[in-house]
Amino acid sequence: MFLFKECPTAIPFYYNTPSTCYNPCPPRTYTNITDMTCGACTNYACYTCTTSKTTCLTCSATIDFRTLSYGNCIPLDGYYDGGSNNSTAQPCDLTACLTCNSSSTRCFSCNPGFYLSSHTCKPCGSYCSVCTSNSICKTCDTGYQLTSSKSC
Repeated sequence: MFLFKECPTAIPFYYNTPSTCYNPCPPRTYTNITDMTCGACTNYACYTCTTSKTTCLTCSATIDFRTLSYGNCIPLDGYYDGGSNNSTAQPCDLTACLTCNSSSTRCFSCNPGFYLSSHTCKPCGSYCSVCTSNSICKTCDTGYQLTSSKSC
């Protein structure tokens, strides 16, 4: 019994799910030159992978919101890996979080006007655009000045 069929020269790579010939192999697969087949990547975040099946060659910033980093597809800033073998990264709560991990509200960095406290972005004080806490401002909004007490 043959595991794959022979494909025409113009589309030489066979993928059995679905039983179709490709050139190049479809997304989420790798190209096996030895037996002229396409095989599934086992790293769910990869757009394409090496024959090891786990090392990513390319990622999709526009479809999956990921970028390549040392053979892995990591979420772009503003997104996190939602797990569950879902290739599409999930958006952070962009109201406050600039970067997040494991949930939309577990923040690692904050947008202007917020400061990070225990993985949560909390608002700066009035008229403050950059702060380290609600009461310590580093930069005031345009038109306001920083006082000696670190408020605007």
